[in-house]
Amino acid sequence: GRVTIPTALREYAGLGRELAVIGAGTRAEIWDAEAWNAYLTQKETEFSETDDEVLPGLL
Repeated sequence: GRVTIPTALREYAGLGRELAVIGAGTRAEIWDAEAWNAYLTQKETEFSETDDEVLPGLL
């Protein structure tokens, strides 16, 4: 199936041709694929920097 996203919303969200559809609790989010990958990379880096704070002594 296909879903049509109005031009104004595509522009507002910065959606390109490649998209990622993410299940987030009780809703779905539509991301530009490059933006989603950048977000994941950022969050993975932030998470790895907090491992000592959350689990002290974990190697």
